[in-house]
Amino acid sequence: MSVGAKNQQHVAPAAAVSELRSTVFNLPNQLTWLRLILSVIMFGLIAYELYFASMVLFLVAAGTDWLDGYFARKLNLVTTLGRILDPFADKVIICGTFVFLSAKYPTSGVHAAMAVVVVGRELLVTALRSFLE
Repeated sequence: MSVGAKNQQHVAPAAAVSELRSTVFNLPNQLTWLRLILSVIMFGLIAYELYFASMVLFLVAAGTDWLDGYFARKLNLVTTLGRILDPFADKVIICGTFVFLSAKYPTSGVHAAMAVVVVGRELLVTALRSFLE
């Protein structure tokens, strides 16, 4: 094996790691990961009955949903991971909020049937997206 071929073997894995980092840690994907983290914090705020703070966090998370899509298209940073992770984060925050509120506070006005309808709708949208792709 020549020295040039040996050097190419060492460069290829480094390039692959760099490409993986740029895919996983690009700005839109970072915003999506942030939305997942914010949803967990929001669930904790709901548990401590800090409803105004949890509503503000929900609105911030919704804003990051819009921002990650905007940056992905504007900066041409659409990735396979982002196409999978973004709807997943959406479902965690939407379905998680409904399920958490209906289970934790059955008298809060979030009836269990409402949570079932919202979760069912989210699952239907996911199934249709998968079928169309």
